[in-house]
Amino acid sequence: HFVFNDLGNPDRGSEFVRPTLGGEQRPYPRRCRTGRLPTDTDMHAESRIEKPLPMYVPRDEQFEESKHDAFSAGRLKAALRNLIPLLKASISAHNRDFSGFSDIRQDGKIQESSQGLLKYNTLNILSRDKFAWLQDDEFACQALAGVNPVTIDGLQAFPPVSNLDPAIYGPQESALKEEHIIGQLDGMSVQQALKENKLYVLDCHHIYLPFLDKINALDAQPPTVWTRSKRVLKPPVDATSNWLWQLARAHVCSNDPRVRTHACMEPFILTAHRQLSAMHPIYKLLDPHMRYTLEINALARKNLINADGEGLPADLIRRGIAVPDPTQPDGLKLLIEDYPYAADGLLIWSAIEDWVRTYLKSWHNESINVGHADLRQESWWPTLTNGDDLVFILNTIIWLASAQHAALNFGQCPYGGYVPNRPPFDEKWVMFGST
Repeated sequence: HFVFNDLGNPDRGSEFVRPTLGGEQRPYPRRCRTGRLPTDTDMHAESRIEKPLPMYVPRDEQFEESKHDAFSAGRLKAALRNLIPLLKASISAHNRDFSGFSDIRQDGKIQESSQGLLKYNTLNILSRDKFAWLQDDEFACQALAGVNPVTIDGLQAFPPVSNLDPAIYGPQESALKEEHIIGQLDGMSVQQALKENKLYVLDCHHIYLPFLDKINALDAQPPTVWTRSKRVLKPPVDATSNWLWQLARAHVCSNDPRVRTHACMEPFILTAHRQLSAMHPIYKLLDPHMRYTLEINALARKNLINADGEGLPADLIRRGIAVPDPTQPDGLKLLIEDYPYAADGLLIWSAIEDWVRTYLKSWHNESINVGHADLRQESWWPTLTNGDDLVFILNTIIWLASAQHAALNFGQCPYGGYVPNRPPFDEKWVMFGST
């Protein structure tokens, strides 16, 4: 198993250097060995296969012909759809100012006038109302049923409290106070809302705050940089506050952390091939959920990412979305009834759990001790001493590779295809943003 040391290409210059993921300081799952030579500049970095040459993937994990054709067709369609906007941009390079949202429609992002390969289907977010993405209720809906429904947490205390070291990052208590939200609680007090499980939060504070010092230490600084000053923005009451509110929501969307399932699956796939017979029931069980992942990962390392998973019930309890309830079929009571990720997910989780019934110790050991070697001493790894332990482990793996993967990936185009609704992460947002 190799670490992720092929994301950059130092032979092309210092700007193409990328850190190695998978060492002691950067826990990350192991990847498939390719046998490529190291780069000339850095003996610890594996040389890359640049486009259009393919990256190595074992033959039995490569796309089948039908999958390859479908993937190639999608890639061709995407390239053709971008060709016309690129040509327009090159011809009118003198005028690249963004004048309004109509510019996006003029570039064909939501036009349906083109035919054949160039035709765009109407995105879900625009099918009923082209300005639905501006509404707060749609923003809230997407927190529960959008592209990333796993970062919403139930508030356990108010004001929210950070878990970062106050000696380094300042006061742990949030600047959000009761007067900021009391008007949104339908007559309830904050304490009553807490008690009745009515307050939920998308909290990126402890994830991003440690990066502020690194951003502010960069050599090239824009006129405005991140600071640790705390500012609370409330729902708008006039035109000025309306655009500040929209900007704040755009920041939330662009910095909304995504949960990735592809990379953490790779060691389990590799060890299944190494330790299990292709005729073994466990291999047969996992095979449909491992299919194509290694090639997708290889393509991601070449194109997308170059230059703590846990089970659904425990995740819902940890985030304050559910509480244990032995009277319920799944042993849980959801505190948010209209939460499709949880309600539908528990049905799928239970179906998988009923389906998975056996064990294999050597596969479990290698997946942890070799595949995730830098985390093997952690106390949270599940033990494998009986059939129920194995059922839980396999259930978690299959959940990550199937239902959770679908929940986190299949909504990317319907919601993220229209950039103003889910603006992608961009250095400009980071450099000019405010906390």
